[in-house]
Amino acid sequence: MGILFSYSLYSSILLSLLYLSYKWVLAGENQHAYNRTALWLICLVALLGLPLSRLAASIGADAPAAVMPEIEMGQIQIGLEADESAGFQPLWLTAVLWIYLSGVVLTAVQTLLIASRLWRIISAGETVREGRYKIILTDDRSIAPFSWWRYVVMSRSDWNESGRMILTHELQHLSLHHWIDLAVAQIISIFQWYNPSAWLMREEFKTVHEYQADKAVLESGIPARDYQMLLIKKAVGARFPSLANSLNHSKLKK
Repeated sequence: MGILFSYSLYSSILLSLLYLSYKWVLAGENQHAYNRTALWLICLVALLGLPLSRLAASIGADAPAAVMPEIEMGQIQIGLEADESAGFQPLWLTAVLWIYLSGVVLTAVQTLLIASRLWRIISAGETVREGRYKIILTDDRSIAPFSWWRYVVMSRSDWNESGRMILTHELQHLSLHHWIDLAVAQIISIFQWYNPSAWLMREEFKTVHEYQADKAVLESGIPARDYQMLLIKKAVGARFPSLANSLNHSKLKK
């Protein structure tokens, strides 16, 4: 458990520094595909930076074994390698490790509950084929349209009123595999539940996704005013923020 916590701390520091750099340099740019790539690079560097640095050190070092970085907590050091001879562990450090593990478990359970609810809605709805994707129609008017994996879910009333416009938006999410971004961001958030940057990264992904989908709708010939009115009407409703792209735009002004 100490190894996992130590790795989580190192990766969270990298993620936070890179996220702040992204917000300062790139977040305001109107290059959404590049922004999405930048967010992916941040995730990869944060997750793989330490293992790759260890590998590079072990290859290039003259010493028989590379020395791993350690986080000092008072008189206690938590490294990325298990130390069977460490002996006594202070009570406060044990408490910290258990608090971290409890947060991981609770966040993972919450994610599974959201996924379970999402799947129940998909399973209970009426299926309409749209090429290689499936449209799921539900009688629950409180659910904002959303997409996940190969499914687009919306209420029957939305389908009858603005089906083609909503479908154009959501199919762009599916064609660009946006659900993979959210899945990776959610996994990072589970193991870095204490790190605000991890949650903010997930929201950055969703923002970029919405801009990419908006662009596809407008380029399809749908009048911008009609689309703006749709976004305003769908600014409320049940969502699945951790796993699915929902037509519930939080950046209406932009």
